[in-house]
Amino acid sequence: KNSHRPEEAETRFKEVRGAYETLSDPNERAWYDSHREAILKAGKHAAGGEDMRPEDEINLMPYFTANAFRGFGDDPGGFYDTYA
Repeated sequence: KNSHRPEEAETRFKEVRGAYETLSDPNERAWYDSHREAILKAGKHAAGGEDMRPEDEINLMPYFTANAFRGFGDDPGGFYDTYA
């Protein structure tokens, strides 16, 4: 069916095969069935639905300031000076 896009077809086939192998195991299937709602919620958020954020999600954005990257330069005593 996807003979003009073999890399994409192979990638999709591997995804489907992995899902089939996982869900063929009764214990794995039971786990996915018992966590269905949480998985679907996460999928909606990952698809770009900003309003679908889980209620217990922690907002980490305030911690990503310019100060978080201080010390990673190649100046004396910096990260690259020390580990390069």
